[in-house]
Amino acid sequence: MGFIAALIAPITPLGAHLLVALIKPFAFWITAIAEWIARFPVFTLRTGLYGFVTALILIALLVWGRRKAAAALLVLILAFTWLQRFPAGDWQIANCDIGQGDALVLNLHNQRAIVIDVGPDPELIDRCLHKLGVKEIPLLILTHSHADHVGGLSGAKKRRTIGQTWYGNMYAGTTAQIGEYHITVHWPDGDGYSPNNSSIATTIRSKDFTLFAAGDLEPLAQERLVGKIGEVDIYKVSHHGSRYQDFQLLTELSPQLAIISVGAENTFGHPAPEVLTALERTGARVLRTDRDGAVAVHATAHRITVQRAKRWTRLFSWY
Repeated sequence: MGFIAALIAPITPLGAHLLVALIKPFAFWITAIAEWIARFPVFTLRTGLYGFVTALILIALLVWGRRKAAAALLVLILAFTWLQRFPAGDWQIANCDIGQGDALVLNLHNQRAIVIDVGPDPELIDRCLHKLGVKEIPLLILTHSHADHVGGLSGAKKRRTIGQTWYGNMYAGTTAQIGEYHITVHWPDGDGYSPNNSSIATTIRSKDFTLFAAGDLEPLAQERLVGKIGEVDIYKVSHHGSRYQDFQLLTELSPQLAIISVGAENTFGHPAPEVLTALERTGARVLRTDRDGAVAVHATAHRITVQRAKRWTRLFSWY
């Protein structure tokens, strides 16, 4: 109808105007329904050129009377869309794929989450939080001032409510209970350090797992934490897996799962081979966003389940 209105506008502007007025209420409702559906990540598919070409093929099949072929293609598309959902099912921890930077999300359910760092790019963190269905962030932890951890802040705030923000104002000994998670701050200790060694380091405990995350903390600060953390289930590896690690602390942590948030083909040499070797020696399963994409974790007292966005499969391990 809109196309017809455009065609007749040069001949009869009044007729075109009346036609537009007639279809406008219907267009409004179509738009409103589409916007409402788009709020749910499962119904959102970024298709780009492939989606456009597929739509043309579907239309062509319908026009040529190939309805069975069109229906079969549509079923395949819907099945593929369902299979590539990320994350599929319940999750407790997600590490966003935001390039060379950090962005960790802990699920509080009901579209709420704790977020630790927001990566370098507002669009990438917004996209990740949208896929995760996050609309409210009761606690935002910005570990330190470097752009690859805080540059995406405006994207995290987009259409979302932010509660507390921890940024340069937290010190060792601070604790908080947010939903099911008990959070303990282990660092900084109040002394002056470089931005990396001023990172907020926390353990986050639930009935199912213990997570340790420490921004870009390096050996000078890490060695001060030896004997204070103990074993953890999941370790968000400090400083993108750089070679600047205290290996005694790494041995103490002995995580079952180590997540390295790192950009593909970065110029920093992250993650360092010696760090990967040390993690493997502790028995950790190592996942890295440059190869695995975003990572979602579901943990119970006996098993950790991992979903990798670039694999579309789940890996079950550890009794």
